[in-house]
Amino acid sequence: MKRLPNGRFGSSLEFLTAEDGNSVTVLADLPDDESVSQAWPPCPPVQECRSHSGMDNVLLTTGMAGKAHWSAAIETKETDGHFFIEWDAACRTSTKPEFLGSVWQVAGDASAVMTGDRMATVELAGETLSISADDGASIEIRQENERTLVVISCIDDQDELPRTFRWKYRIGVTATS
Repeated sequence: MKRLPNGRFGSSLEFLTAEDGNSVTVLADLPDDESVSQAWPPCPPVQECRSHSGMDNVLLTTGMAGKAHWSAAIETKETDGHFFIEWDAACRTSTKPEFLGSVWQVAGDASAVMTGDRMATVELAGETLSISADDGASIEIRQENERTLVVISCIDDQDELPRTFRWKYRIGVTATS
């Protein structure tokens, strides 16, 4: 997570290449300059980011856009030799959202495919990122403006407002070669 020129934070997932030790960006979220003024940005608008005391593997984030308050816990985990990062995001609002979720742009050389219900993979340089969402979210791959996007959308059909919407997903790494 790094601070962007617009004052917000952005995330990217990178691989270190064995050949030269350089990093290759595989996925990057979309908190672009336009999202500062959007009521419903493509990713949670992170304005504050801090680590959880006593838990080095957890970041807590908060932010605002429009009249909504956003938060997320981002946790690195390892299970059975597989490393993954889990996002647990929420948005509190009193108005019906146009879009709630997290949008990741796929690197130009990478390929993204759906692998099942609420599951996708992104492959680049012999590495595979697996993306999965919990029951409260959906995943789709879109082509927009010559970009490949992985769109993780909050699924919620309740009309009661104000309320908190929540979606949870994880991105994991496994070697394919």
